[in-house]
Amino acid sequence: ATVRVGEEMLGLRLRQMGEHISKNPWVAKVQIRRTFPNTLTIALQEREPVAVINMGFLYYVDGQGEVFKPLTVGDRLDYPILTGFSEEEMARDPAGCREGVRAALGLIGLLRDDQKFNLAEVSEIHFDKVYGFTLFTQRSGVPVKLGNSDFPAKLRRFARIYRDLQKDLPLLEYVDLDYADRIIVKKV
Repeated sequence: ATVRVGEEMLGLRLRQMGEHISKNPWVAKVQIRRTFPNTLTIALQEREPVAVINMGFLYYVDGQGEVFKPLTVGDRLDYPILTGFSEEEMARDPAGCREGVRAALGLIGLLRDDQKFNLAEVSEIHFDKVYGFTLFTQRSGVPVKLGNSDFPAKLRRFARIYRDLQKDLPLLEYVDLDYADRIIVKKV
């Protein structure tokens, strides 16, 4: 906040202090209040990463779908990985990309809640503007095509057969769930 002990309270520029603090990527919101005669209160809302997005560089994504910090040495990587987004596309179509990231976060939420096929079984969540979402299994990296809609029903159907498929995962080219009434399992 660049405030020194004993500094005159009336001379503090709270707006500038808030802008300075907000430059830290971990800060989502800041509120600064002065209480006379000599108290300054700074309340922060910190961002919490819920995923890592690969856009040529790795960045953290918070729960609102905001890409907020590039990863550096020592940063944790134990978050779901989102791919299919690029910095160029984010600049060209920020609203569309933000919508895609938020849909991916919804998918992460569904996978966290599932008991049979869950987030631990997924190595990557890939987004394509035209096709939609594809999950890659942790084991053998098998693409599981979801498309753009009805994720809960598709994941429930897949969970029913996933345990039976595990022994054959290395032999699978892909699994396509983007149908209302069937699952297509393509072997190599």
